[in-house]
Amino acid sequence: MSAKRARVFSREFKEAAVRRILAGEKVKALAVELGLWPKLLYAWRESTVLATAFDLKVFFSVIATDPAAVTTADVLAFIASQRAPRRGATVVRIEDGEPGLSARTIKRRLATIAGLYEYLIIRGDTGVTVTRCPAGWRCAGPVNGPPEPCPSSAPRARCRA
Repeated sequence: MSAKRARVFSREFKEAAVRRILAGEKVKALAVELGLWPKLLYAWRESTVLATAFDLKVFFSVIATDPAAVTTADVLAFIASQRAPRRGATVVRIEDGEPGLSARTIKRRLATIAGLYEYLIIRGDTGVTVTRCPAGWRCAGPVNGPPEPCPSSAPRARCRA
């Protein structure tokens, strides 16, 4: 008799399921539809909320300004700080030989920031009228150089210039 293998879910699948929960779908109904245990969906949702809160904490600890006063230059400075070496100039990522955080982590943090500003714009009572997250910029590239435009096939953060 063969042992039952654990199912592995892609990041996109998990994020799509959490988006549906946050949009108001019932967890138990979604679990039945996807063939999952509800407990697993609750864990994914909790992890997403914690990651979002941590990403915002990192952003505002680096920028140290009021959300309404953030400028595009602040966001670009944040990107540069995330691309800076973390554990010395000689330590680099194996996958691409660059120092600092991975492009995927930086993109996730930028998407979180863009989502916050979309929410603040929709609320309308916060003084924020436009997001400062530059659209179509990628996070990988030379540490001291300017950000480079995203190729059309790369995933983009949900933000407006």
